[in-house]
Amino acid sequence: MPFLAIRALSDLAGGQQGDNVIDEHEHTSSVNAVRVLRAVLKEL
Repeated sequence: MPFLAIRALSDLAGGQQGDNVIDEHEHTSSVNAVRVLRAVLKEL
């Protein structure tokens, strides 16, 4: 069964100095992932 996974990253996966900032951008990343998903579904 074909599938497409859409994932938005909200941090640098520990690649930055200091604390992981996942919580700072989690909402924005979620919103962007939904926008991309909706655009992809619209084209199907």
